Amino acid sequence: MKPRLFRSFAKDRRGATAAEFGVVCGLFIAMALGSIDFARLAWEINAAKAAARAGARLLVVRPMLSNTLQAYSGTAAGYAPGESVPSGAVDPVTCTGSGATTFTCSDGGTVNATVSAALIDRMQGLYPGITAANVEVVYTHVGLGFVGNLDGPDIDPLVTVRVVDVQFQPSILQVFGLDGFELPSMETTFSGEDFG
Repeated sequence: MKPRLFRSFAKDRRGATAAEFGVVCGLFIAMALGSIDFARLAWEINAAKAAARAGARLLVVRPMLSNTLQAYSGTAAGYAPGESVPSGAVDPVTCTGSGATTFTCSDGGTVNATVSAALIDRMQGLYPGITAANVEVVYTHVGLGFVGNLDGPDIDPLVTVRVVDVQFQPSILQVFGLDGFELPSMETTFSGEDFG
């Protein structure tokens, strides 16, 4: 009697539509979540780029983060007034963030707290999740500016702002208990304008 029961069960097609719907529905949900995640990823990348651009724009018209670099004197370094400081004379200065608004610069000097707070505030306006720990600022002197500048420092370096170490967690990976990934770093470089 049991073989007959199994044969009738194997031939029974009731519920096949529900099983097929379950398979197709699962695939549809995965595709929908994937599409949403792709759009979120594009938004995150665009927001990080916009934040880097806004940060660089802000820094080229404000005093430098590094007070030591801001106070650089070409006359003290032996250059004549009106002369430009050669590009190799000043090492690049990298200011890395830590915590919410704190920065540390590679030249060992103090950091302008007002400028660092304004920088993070401006960048968070475009990319809310960012902190100073996600920001790196590099000042590279390329020979712009002149000694004895009355309106600002004696050098006008290039300012590069990078957004780094930003994590992205796709919802489709969360469903399977997998970790997200780190976005590539976004950067923008502008030449110094005022630093006043």
